[in-house]
This record gives sequence, C-alpha cells and structure tokens, in this order.
Amino acid sequence: MAYSLSEVVQQSGIPVDTIRYYQTIRLLPGPGREGRNAVYDEIHLDRLRLIRSMASRGLSLKVIAMLLEKGERAESDRALLTAIEEETAAPSYDSATAARQTRYSTHAPGVGRAGGARRSAGAAGRIKRYSDGDLRVARGALRSSATASL
Repeated sequence: MAYSLSEVVQQSGIPVDTIRYYQTIRLLPGPGREGRNAVYDEIHLDRLRLIRSMASRGLSLKVIAMLLEKGERAESDRALLTAIEEETAAPSYDSATAARQTRYSTHAPGVGRAGGARRSAGAAGRIKRYSDGDLRVARGALRSSATASL
C-alpha cells in the first residue's frame, strides 16, 4: 500500500522533520516517486516503528544505524538485533525512583557509586538510568555499609 508523507506522519506519530532527518542520516530509505509525489510503503512504516522502539529503549541513533545496517546484511545479525532489543527492554529507573526503590536518598553516601552502579547515559543533560541489577548492587552495598558501621 502506498502512503503520502502526511499519512506516514499520522500512522507513525513521528514528525515530518524527524522523518526527513532519518532519511538524511540514512536510517530510513528515501521515498519512491509517483510523478512529483513522494510515496512511502509498509517498509518505511516498519522501519520507523523499529527506530522508535530502539530509541525508546535508550539506544542512540548511531547505534540504531549500525544495528539496522547489520540487520540488512545477514540473518544472524537480525538475531543480535533481537537480543539487544530484549536486553534493553529490561526496566530502568531514574535517580529518584532508584533512591525510592533502595529506600535511600540520592544524597546518601555511596548511592550511585557502590559497585559501579551508576550508569552514565553519555551526553550531558540526559537522565542517568539504573537497572534492576544496579539496584540490587546498591542495596547490598548500603546494607553492608550499615552493618559495618555498627
């Protein structure tokens, strides 16, 4: 089925500028043409859904591009992409939620540092994320530090 750009925007929920940017950086193939009109198809919609899914799991556009490129080359790489998507689907928590989950203030000594539990999101201004494993390590470190001070 053929879609206009406005239909792709409506179906994907992704703004026009973002779709064009994805085409510019080659995350999304360019549209086909029917005369002067750009024509998109299910492949474009599927790719946009996949990009959105991976981005919502915290993958950068650079990583997404590398995974999509590899996924097109070999079926074995598709299995890698699936594994990464499943791994990044695990719950993650921001600092405030992590503090509530461990029942300690984010200002408590050692929170976010114990056992390397702090996860850097990379670029400045991004929210730091913590996994369930990070919270287990922080709880254990805080318990052992509380026991040691007795």
